[in-house]
Amino acid sequence: MSMKLSAYIKPSPFTITASAVALLIIYLLPVRNAVFLRWMDDMSIYDPSTSNIEWLLHYPGGVLQLAGAFLSQFMYHPWVGSMILMALWGVLTALAIKAFRLRGNSSILALGIPMALLASILIVDETWLTIPSQGYLFSQTLGATITLTLLLLYRAASSFALRCIIAAITLLGFPFFGYYALLAWLLEAIAECAGGNRGERWRACAAAAAGGTAAVILPLIYHTYWTGTWAERKTIYLKGLPDLIPSGDDLPLWMPLIVMSALMLLLCLLSAFPTIRESRSRTTLLSFTGILGIMCIWCFSCSSKPEQWRAFVLMQHYMQRNEWGRIISIMNNIKEEPSREMILVANLAANMLGHDGMPVPAEKNGNGNGGSFRKNSTYTSTALLTVPLSYYIGRPNLSYRWAMEHCVKFGKRAYFIKYMTKCALVNGEYGLAKKYNDMLRRTIFHKEWAERTARFIDNPELMKEDPEFASIPANTATEVFF
Repeated sequence: MSMKLSAYIKPSPFTITASAVALLIIYLLPVRNAVFLRWMDDMSIYDPSTSNIEWLLHYPGGVLQLAGAFLSQFMYHPWVGSMILMALWGVLTALAIKAFRLRGNSSILALGIPMALLASILIVDETWLTIPSQGYLFSQTLGATITLTLLLLYRAASSFALRCIIAAITLLGFPFFGYYALLAWLLEAIAECAGGNRGERWRACAAAAAGGTAAVILPLIYHTYWTGTWAERKTIYLKGLPDLIPSGDDLPLWMPLIVMSALMLLLCLLSAFPTIRESRSRTTLLSFTGILGIMCIWCFSCSSKPEQWRAFVLMQHYMQRNEWGRIISIMNNIKEEPSREMILVANLAANMLGHDGMPVPAEKNGNGNGGSFRKNSTYTSTALLTVPLSYYIGRPNLSYRWAMEHCVKFGKRAYFIKYMTKCALVNGEYGLAKKYNDMLRRTIFHKEWAERTARFIDNPELMKEDPEFASIPANTATEVFF
């Protein structure tokens, strides 16, 4: 009896592999990189204002960015945000198995799609400061989900005429889903041409050729005639993906999305090879598991960050909370040699606690990044050093200036808006402080900070009793950037 029961409940290779992948994702996201996920939430913001919504609706894929920005808020609590992301990836995997009609061992390859999306998050480090896309953490997952949902609807249609209508609707989704609408149409075309008998394939190829012409022309028509659009013509087909530069510097950031798209195309092509698609042989099991294993190793390598960078990001978190003792504790316990940026923040913490600081090494010339645009040391130092340090040493105008520079160039972030709010308060610009504070009030988790800060806007006399504001020296700067 027990032997029969054990044989009945024996898990399939897909179940075992999916469980291992889920454990790996948990380890790589909320366990190993919780501090980065929390920092990435700080360095983004959900803006539901009418102006921002209208702005995104005039951009291909703007709907994905808006929805992604809303969900990104939950990374304020890394475990909560990670569980939501994993749930979406579970749905995405189920859609892939259904849409690509995977059977047997080929189902394992469907897990490669969330692994590629995981790599797109883990590969980001200080480059996050210069990626202007709203909702980056979730928008690509939502886009892939839309793609597979459209493909599944297409393949569920029983008649050729109905499938043609769904394909047309898919292309018309470009203004809302951008690249992912085009990818969905391409998968639909491949699925149509790969299936059926020879006579049906001629008909399918003719329809695909007509649809391909529409897929090329429609984005150009959108760019020319859609009132208010601000998308660039030369990269119009890529809109809906993150706003990265199509050049060598951004190739590592592009790679996870290239792999995800290529994997979807591969899985769709398997429709023409039912023997492989439905195989349960040991050879296909080892092959597909090996491919997924390589992707897991890739994700693990993407999650590796220098200890100094991890410590510096954590110091940023404690600096915003005025927990200066914890910053000193990080410096005392770091195993590697602390970076210049860490020493500067630690010296500020020591000054706040009435202690002596450490000698600051000379600043290195150049970016020290091989010329990478994303890792330009100027962006990192002005964002993570000039903005907070200038505020705490009594130079709110300089702090405000660089916070505004970053918001204008790379998009609004909760981190900068908080410092802009505090700088406005220190300078007595209470109307300006209210303007920025109201942005934070519209979020889910930064709202609490905004409610506390609103007390000082309504009653500035309370600033004299607040330990943080009371510790800020008088502003002696002559230039005014307001």
